[in-house]
Amino acid sequence: IIEFDAEAIPESTDFFPRTVISGEMRPASVNLAIFIADASPKTLWVWKPAGEGLIELVDERTVEPDENGFVTTIVDGLEPGTWYNYAYFAGDGPDFTVRSLIGEVKTALAEDDSTTPVRIALMSCIGLGSPLPFYVDPDDVDPTQFPITDVGESLDYDVIVHVGDQGYMDTVWSKGGS
Repeated sequence: IIEFDAEAIPESTDFFPRTVISGEMRPASVNLAIFIADASPKTLWVWKPAGEGLIELVDERTVEPDENGFVTTIVDGLEPGTWYNYAYFAGDGPDFTVRSLIGEVKTALAEDDSTTPVRIALMSCIGLGSPLPFYVDPDDVDPTQFPITDVGESLDYDVIVHVGDQGYMDTVWSKGGS
């Protein structure tokens, strides 16, 4: 248990212009991913809140982006059905200089847990009829905000099932995007 306030560290869209991503939640592991604009190593921290201003750091590692700036990391040794926070940082911890967005992810329930309720949010086609992605242009990395994501942020659920049209990626690489 250490004293740490990730929110007090400035967010950098220069280093981390895209959102953090989580997926493949299992009872003891998750897959975390991010795009790092300068394609240089950064530090990933995964933690659980442990009281006012305190965290339990459960994973700390240096991540190295591929040649396109992307990092995918499987974090294991986690507890089933548990919420974790995570972020990517530049500088030396715990006195980091900047950070990514702070992500939140919940591991899957234990395989023998058949009684814990799971709240599911369903959504599809967040594009509002407009062509995606808006971030194809590497010189324009400002994210587009959709009203559905604002509503979703205010709800209490365990998992989102996205059933279609999250992004139209046909021309991303041909236009030099990421």
